Amino acid sequence: EIYTLSLHDALPIFGRVYLQKVEGETKATMDSAIVSHGKFSFKGSVDSTMLGMVALDETVSTKGEKRVLLLLEPGIFQVRFDSVVTVSGTKPNEAYDAFRAEQHLLVQNIEQVVRKYNAARDAGTLTDSLDQVIGEEYDAIDTELVDLNYQYVKENIGNELGKYQFKKIARKFEPEEQREMLDLTDGAFKSQEEIQKIIERLENLESVAVGNQFVDFTLKDPVGNASAKDRKSVV
Repeated sequence: EIYTLSLHDALPIFGRVYLQKVEGETKATMDSAIVSHGKFSFKGSVDSTMLGMVALDETVSTKGEKRVLLLLEPGIFQVRFDSVVTVSGTKPNEAYDAFRAEQHLLVQNIEQVVRKYNAARDAGTLTDSLDQVIGEEYDAIDTELVDLNYQYVKENIGNELGKYQFKKIARKFEPEEQREMLDLTDGAFKSQEEIQKIIERLENLESVAVGNQFVDFTLKDPVGNASAKDRKSVV
């Protein structure tokens, strides 16, 4: 149940780095270390896997990201701070790394499309046909990005990284996809307030689905008399 986490082959950064436990929107510092010549290490024990974060102090100067999520579990981890922070050493973290790398490329592609749109608009060359072409490019990449998230979450919803990503991106999934993933989770996850809201919304959608009967209702005429009792209809 021992974990060892160290900086590996990193930029020559200096400052303090924090190991934090992540619970919902709350981050609690578990440990901290001084980064010297791009090196640091944490060592400790965990009773069970948990969602964690390694974060550089805001005073640390680096051109890339300053924090990364990880699944803290027994094992030996290596962290590298670069344009994208990577974590290696255990399969769940390496799967999350691969996902984040693909996602980073797709986000860069979307940003490039947005820059193209803005440049054409500012130059006065944004015709209706060009607007449509750029819009289709954007939609295609966005669909690819959602599909990537769907595949990652579906395969990893059993661990804390997958659950975190589900909560972050669930609104982009179709209702049937949300139901599919929730069926793979445990009661503790479903009982979380944020997930309960998703479940409630899905139940509301199901209650007005095509073919379902409305509940009985009573209308009143202009003078307040009840009419049209026991009305039932089908959507």
